[in-house]
Amino acid sequence: MLESRLEQSRAAREAFQQAALLAPRDQSILGALARAAYERAASFGSAEAEYRLGYFYEVGDGVPQSYTEARVHYERAVALGLLSAHLRLGIMDLE
Repeated sequence: MLESRLEQSRAAREAFQQAALLAPRDQSILGALARAAYERAASFGSAEAEYRLGYFYEVGDGVPQSYTEARVHYERAVALGLLSAHLRLGIMDLE
């Protein structure tokens, strides 16, 4: 079980690093590849990838703007221990 979790963590880290290399994000093919890579990293449990996906949806960066979808990703990031996602949720609540 622990070995499986470590492998998943390593896969998440690698997928996130691949996504970061594809930034900056935009509506180009490169931006679409970056989003796909962040989605892959998120599926492996990357809190940072969930945060970035939340941001994409919050501001409509290459995806249709959706506060509902942004909130889902930010909440997943918080559940994975990323406190800055909690801040984004608070900011969204104020706006």
